[in-house]
This record gives sequence, C-alpha cells and structure tokens, in this order.
Amino acid sequence: MLPFLSLRAQFLGGNGNGDTSVNVSSSTLSGEIIINIYAGGSGRGDNQALITEVFFSDNFLYLGGSGRGEVLASTSAIYLGDDMRYPGGSGRGEATAGITSKVLSQRVLWRGGVSSGNGSSSSRDSNWFPNNMPGPSDEVALENNSNGFNIELQGNMTFKSLDFNGSNKKVIVGNKSLTITDSVMNADANNYIRTNMLSCVTFTVPNNQYRLMPVGNSAYNPVTITNKTGVQDNFCVFVNDEVNSRGLIGRPLWNIPRVKRTWYIGKGSGTSNLGNGVDFKFGYNGGEDSAVGSMNMFHWNDSIWSLQSGGSSSGGVFTFIGYKGLFSPFALGDGASPLPVSWLDMRCARKGAQAVEVRWKTASEEGSKSFYIMRSTGGAFREIDSIPASGYSYEPKSYTYTDRSAPSGTLFYRIRQLDQDGKQSFSDVCATAQATINELRVLNNPADQEFKVWITDALAGAAYRIFNAAGQEVASGNLNNGVTVIPTAALSSGCYSFQILNAENPFFSKVVVLHP
Repeated sequence: MLPFLSLRAQFLGGNGNGDTSVNVSSSTLSGEIIINIYAGGSGRGDNQALITEVFFSDNFLYLGGSGRGEVLASTSAIYLGDDMRYPGGSGRGEATAGITSKVLSQRVLWRGGVSSGNGSSSSRDSNWFPNNMPGPSDEVALENNSNGFNIELQGNMTFKSLDFNGSNKKVIVGNKSLTITDSVMNADANNYIRTNMLSCVTFTVPNNQYRLMPVGNSAYNPVTITNKTGVQDNFCVFVNDEVNSRGLIGRPLWNIPRVKRTWYIGKGSGTSNLGNGVDFKFGYNGGEDSAVGSMNMFHWNDSIWSLQSGGSSSGGVFTFIGYKGLFSPFALGDGASPLPVSWLDMRCARKGAQAVEVRWKTASEEGSKSFYIMRSTGGAFREIDSIPASGYSYEPKSYTYTDRSAPSGTLFYRIRQLDQDGKQSFSDVCATAQATINELRVLNNPADQEFKVWITDALAGAAYRIFNAAGQEVASGNLNNGVTVIPTAALSSGCYSFQILNAENPFFSKVVVLHP
C-alpha cells in the first residue's frame, strides 16, 4: 500500500475515526486537492495498519487529541518533507511503533524549554520539535514565540540550513563549532549566530554562488562571500569586537580610525589563488565606525596589518571584489591613516646581572614623537627613560633600548608612545622570564565559589583576565607569588577562558564554573 499525500494534510482527532484504515492498497491525494483532512478524534486520525511506505510532502500536521494523530503500526519507512509538526494532546502526535526507518529530510523546529539553563541547551531533545536533535541533513527553524531562549550549543552541530523565522533569537556557538551546508534565512540584527574567539561557524559555498554568513559577537556583523575560485569550498568565520595590534591578540588599536570589528575567515583549501578569487561584503553598524574617512580592507599577514587596494563602502557595507590572498583576520580602517600604526613586537631579555635589553617594532608611524620605556617589578609601571620616534614611517621600524640599572628578579616592561598631537598608546607587556607549563597550574577546576592558580616567582605580578563564552571580559587582576585565589561565586555556570599576560606568549587555560 502506498499512500502519496501532497500539499497540506492534517491527521486530526474527533468523535469517530478519520483514518485510512485496514487493507488500503493505494491512496493518491494530489493535484487539485489542496488540503486533505483525516479527522477522527477520541478515535484515531492515523493511517493505521499494513502501511509499508508513506511519503509526505510540504506541510503536515500530526495532531493528537484524546486519541492519536500518529502514523502507527507496521510502517517500514517514512519520508517527511518541509514543515513537520507532531503536537500531542492527552493522546499522541508522534510517529511511533513498528517504524524501521525514518528519514526527516527537512524542518526541525527549535522551541526551547521552560527554564533557564536547560531551556537553551541544544543537547536536550525536548527543546526540539519533534523531540529529537537535528542532524546534518535537517533544515532547522526557530519557533517565533514569546519564549526568550536562544540556542546554546552544547556540542558540535551540523545543519543543512537555518531559518531564524523572525524569532528574535540567536544561535550561541560558545566554544563549540557549527557547520551549515546550505543557507541561512531571515537573519538580521536580532536574529544571528553569535560567535567569539573560541568558536567558528563553517559555511559551504559552491562555485559561482554566494552565502550570507550572519555572524556577530556583541552585534550583528555579517559577511557575505561569493566563491569564484572554480571549486566548492568551506569558509570558517567568527567575529571579534575590536581590532588588535597583533591580529587577534595584542592591545586594541585605540585612537586609530577603524571599524571596531575583526572578521576571522578561514578557507578549507587554504588560499583563494584560483579562478577569480572570492568577493567579500562586510556589514557594520553605526557607532562601530571610528572616524574612518576612506574605508579600506586590511589583512593580518602574521606580522602587520596589510592594506588591500580596492573596495568600496556604502550604507554600512564594505565590498571587496576578487580577493586572491591568504586567509586569517580581516579588518576595515582608514587608508589615509592606516591600521598598521600597530605594535608588531615587544621583547625583553636579560643581558647581564643588571642589564635588560628591550626590543620593539612598529608597522608604521603617523606623527609619532617619543617612546617612553616603562618598568615594573610586579606592581605599577614607572617610566625610566625615553627615546625619539621616527615621526613618519610606512614600513616596519625596529627599536632597541638597554636598561643598565635593572634590579634582580623578574621585571616587566612596556612602551608608551606619544604622538605629536598629544595622543598616546601603549605596547604589549613583556617580561624577563617566560611562563612554562611547569611554572603555572590551575587548581580545583571545575570551580564553584573559587579556583586557585599556582605560579612560580617568574610570573609574580603578572596580569590575568577571564573571558566568558561570548568573548567578554568578566574579571581581571594580578597574580601573587605562590597561590592566588580567584573568586567565581559571581560568575554564572559555564566555560571560561583564563588568560595570563606573560609577555609575548600569553598563557591560556579553560576554566569551568559549576554551581550546584
């Protein structure tokens, strides 16, 4: 028996039986028939016995009353398309017994739970409709209701497509990964995928097609990529809420005309030096554009922010056609006052019992006047000397200073740059001793009210920062020699990134806060 049901069909309850029942050999419902209703009730509205295959397409509702709305017994295969709803009443609305194969090739609905925490967990089947997590072949839609729970990924997930459906919800990736093999629909400033530096969202882009990648961190900053390389490829994207001096790390580029966002873009096959490359469209919002006069695209090439010639900006969208370079962080800034006024490097090392050599490098300088060398033994920094700056330089420039009255022990250095117009900026911090895994341990992890960090005297006084899953700084301080107690009672349960600013190689550790 092969019932072929097309367009919209409802299997409803009633006072009698509205089902197609026993010994049905063929039922073809298509063509002119728009809505097919199998109404039963305290009886059944199901297709019952002896069904070997059922093909459902378009919008189907399996509604239970005090009876059942399910496809019931002896069903060997079910193929369900587009919008699927299995709402139950006091009866059932599910596909149930005797099913040996079920292929759900289209919509799975995110409904969310009824309590915080569990209500936003992607790993709870009850938060999805019908009661199971989506798989790689599923189209996922977010229910447009008053439930305020976003989707928070508890594990790596793959969807065929994602429809925000005007739900005013977000998909929060956290430190997991999300892959979308087709497309995303109905994304906007209230409906997007929230990323951070711990996560990446991967999109499959066929050749000669484009994909909107609706990502952002604290705000919606999408990028659209058109693939013109001649082959299908995967692109991995996340957004950082600043432009830093060393790509994704280092200090924020304060007072530099820029869009206060960095788009990290990775590409499955490495470079795009095939065909006509790729086209970018970066989206930014009012207030994120910091005094940019002439908008340009920059790429971090592992040493400097490199200006990419071409591109245009209109209405909060910067477009670049035919990019054929390497992939990693991208940023937008002023070509007339370029981003590479960044600090490229900061190093310090002992050259004797009372001498420390400090080296630093800038990518370019625009109206710089002086560099002030600052030293700390673990507390506040104080200026010990100054040297003149280059003034104007559009190539990397290296500087060296020797501190010949350096006290013993671990010392910390940074450089204050003073511009001719009175503006200033600071380099990263370097130390005369670097941390190793043997010099630092994070204790009692997971933590409830506090966790402890043990260090050797090589790290005494080093600064630390704690970031939540959204990439936001939630705590900071300095480490004592020995054991430092770091309180976590005010932090919500979740996964955090613990960072120690120990000179040129920051130390990262994952910390889990778990309140009973």
